[in-house]
Amino acid sequence: MKIIRTRREIIYWRDHRKKIRVGFVPTMGFLHQGHMDLVRAAKKENDFVVVSIFVNPTQFGPNEDFAAYPRDEKRDLEILRKEKVDLVFVPKSPEEIYPEGSDVLIRGRKNLTSILEGKFRPAHFDGVTTVVLKLFNLVAPSRAYFGEKDYQQLQLIRQMTSDLFLPIHIRAVRTKREKTGLAMSSRNSYLSEKDRERASKIFLILNQYKDLSLARRAIKKEGFELDYLEAWSSDLSKKEDERWLIAAWLKRVRLIDNVKK
Repeated sequence: MKIIRTRREIIYWRDHRKKIRVGFVPTMGFLHQGHMDLVRAAKKENDFVVVSIFVNPTQFGPNEDFAAYPRDEKRDLEILRKEKVDLVFVPKSPEEIYPEGSDVLIRGRKNLTSILEGKFRPAHFDGVTTVVLKLFNLVAPSRAYFGEKDYQQLQLIRQMTSDLFLPIHIRAVRTKREKTGLAMSSRNSYLSEKDRERASKIFLILNQYKDLSLARRAIKKEGFELDYLEAWSSDLSKKEDERWLIAAWLKRVRLIDNVKK
């Protein structure tokens, strides 16, 4: 497994590699089985698999958990070796992605960035689209893999790829869940065992109820502080009862999830 830490090295690799199908899995590290599902999907469809590990500072707000976000590079690299990933791009510093003086931000379509997460994390998606586009340009993949747990992000990246005419196929992979139904997330490490059990009730409620108002009431009754629970069409273009999306707080941990209805 090859490890690259500078943009100069990965640009050289990109420009001198053979004409092969490259599958790309961008991550922020602290890998779990959901990430491995993305890697395995990429291995099935491509000749070569690249994974990036980069905790992207521009997608965190000033009072969010950038400094505390879980990191364990040694563990992550060992997991990826066992999965026989071909190349891992681990920028040695944020400056590899954001050179000094670079303040360019790529903004996604307003209809996708102003709803749901965009209301509560107004600068978040500017950071997401910017880093994903930069990584796409560095890796030049044939296909890129994203989980459905971050459903709004998935739709935003699909739209950005289409709008910018990027020759990249965006592949969606189903949300990986723990046995309790809790969607796997690196931030689940913030939860105690007791709170992990409580957090699993989000998925149960989303599947149990058919009425949004009743579901909201049930979420709050379980002790969650709700940012939103809304019903949208599958492409998030209009209010429609095709997919329910939720963001809720359990103590200091913010949990997101979604289900197809």
